[in-house]
Amino acid sequence: MDKAELLSTLTGHAAKYEQHRQYIEKAKQAGQKFSSAVVEKVILDHDIKSAQVADLVNPLLPRLLELVATLEADKEGISSSKGTVDDQIMELELRQAIGEIADDEFETQVADLRGNASGANEKIAAIDVDLGELNAGHDRWRSLAEPHGHYKAPDAPADEVHHSARVDIHEDVSSVFAGEAPAQV
Repeated sequence: MDKAELLSTLTGHAAKYEQHRQYIEKAKQAGQKFSSAVVEKVILDHDIKSAQVADLVNPLLPRLLELVATLEADKEGISSSKGTVDDQIMELELRQAIGEIADDEFETQVADLRGNASGANEKIAAIDVDLGELNAGHDRWRSLAEPHGHYKAPDAPADEVHHSARVDIHEDVSSVFAGEAPAQV
């Protein structure tokens, strides 16, 4: 799934999720006008629907964060290669000053380097836009879903079981096997 499709899917699901959460709040506010059973039914219905939307979004988060990491690495690579342009221009200036390269050759090489630096700046700007969109989408989803327990952090598998304490069971099972011969392997 590419960036545009991922963002579109995330944005659409986040809007549906937000709508269900708003219906829940409105149902709570209108609670005095309707029986509590009806209000609870509507709230439960939209809570289930919002959880179903969360089940569609949370599996997208690892891909989103992977894409963010890739873009950040690309940006870092471009930035580090761009950083050497000033050093290369200074080197060319020295070579020109000592007469190793002619003025026209100097101008051509400096123009090429500055053109490359300009292209790098454009790439970095485009990456920054993409990173901004991806991070904004992730932050919006997290702010919507986390308060309701529907945000699953990408680094913690959804099916992971957390144990609060270790339980060791030591039971004497010798009476179960009393009188039986050991199994032959």
